[in-house]
Amino acid sequence: MNVILETAPTIEPILSDTREPKRRRQSGIYQIRCKPTGKVYVGSAVNLSARKSQHFSDLSLRKHRNSRLQNAWNKYGKEAFNFSVLELCNKENLINREQYHLDRIWELNREHRFNIVPTAGSNLGMFHSLEVRAKISKAKSGVSLNFTQEQIEKYRQNMIGNTLALGHRHTEECKAIIGEASKNQIFTKERKIKISQALKGNKNCLGHKCSEETKGKISIANKGNKSRSGQPHTEETKAKLSEAHMGKTHSEEHTNNMAYARAALSDRQCEIIRNIYQSGATTYTLLAKQFNCSHSTISNVVNHIGRAYQ
Repeated sequence: MNVILETAPTIEPILSDTREPKRRRQSGIYQIRCKPTGKVYVGSAVNLSARKSQHFSDLSLRKHRNSRLQNAWNKYGKEAFNFSVLELCNKENLINREQYHLDRIWELNREHRFNIVPTAGSNLGMFHSLEVRAKISKAKSGVSLNFTQEQIEKYRQNMIGNTLALGHRHTEECKAIIGEASKNQIFTKERKIKISQALKGNKNCLGHKCSEETKGKISIANKGNKSRSGQPHTEETKAKLSEAHMGKTHSEEHTNNMAYARAALSDRQCEIIRNIYQSGATTYTLLAKQFNCSHSTISNVVNHIGRAYQ
């Protein structure tokens, strides 16, 4: 096993024996040091040689789970890093000894360490205490995530077709956390401009034509679904709707739109609308403008749905 025993400027190895471990699978505590900056990453392993190979392989492939260490590797290259043993110990003591060394480096400024989590061991299935959460929060404070356009595009491509959250429902606790985080949210001028640019031309799908592929997907998704036309709401649903709309006021523009939508059409007007539409000379939208009513009213008249007239 090719293990270099070297004293880092920030943390000194306890192991004084400079000979190679006799056993092939030697367990212990190690550190990875960036020579130009002196920053260190501390960890434990039941097989130091295998762990070193795994770290360096992941770093070379740019897929290491520690972003700080990966960024430094990308900047300085492989030759700027070395792997050294801090202490040899049996498997039973690995977590305790790793925690000891983590406590030592946690006394340093964040600029001198790569470790993100201040606790030893695997995080799988573990829930951090409030104290540990506070430490992690403090360690991450002030860190800005400035992704390049290449990284954003790569992430977008990876997320295409991702349906892991499809049908997922948040717990009441999660809803409360999201609601609290969203309260009094203030958008910067720059963010408002970005949102405005993203929504330009968006008329809530009015006039939007779906592709044949999208139409096929919608058709498959709606197969077997019965129309709710004529189906009354339950008393519970009515109460919820009433509570949700209580105290709401409409803008003048919205009030006018509703007035147009509810405009009464005579039998003669309805007959004219059907004849014009059946001739193929116009569209629902143009008829709605001509008769000063809504798009849905014209649709109802043409298809003999409900009573759009007195």
